[in-house]
Amino acid sequence: MAWVKLDTHWYADEDVEAAGEAGGPLVFAVFPVLLGMAKSQNEAGRVKITYRKFAEALFGDWEEFNPAVEALTSAGVLTCLDSSDRGATLAFDPDTWRRWNETARKAEEREQKRGLRAA
Repeated sequence: MAWVKLDTHWYADEDVEAAGEAGGPLVFAVFPVLLGMAKSQNEAGRVKITYRKFAEALFGDWEEFNPAVEALTSAGVLTCLDSSDRGATLAFDPDTWRRWNETARKAEEREQKRGLRAA
């Protein structure tokens, strides 16, 4: 299972905050789910979703979550690479995605050096 490390202040990122202002509180539920899906799909920050399965993952209806996804896209957190009546392919900014993963690797190395995690 893939792990996603988040900075404890991920919600205060300027772009995520702008998305929250535009899309409301559901942005803060949608973002980590998309992040986890992208990490699991292991496509360098790209994530393919069907609207039905995505809504099921969040225990709601796509119509509830679509404004949050659109807000994340408008704020530059995500790019919509492709969409259809059934789903979409979204992508996190490639530079940001690499930076997040590098930061997570460095944090894990520090933890291992301090003996906080088994190698």
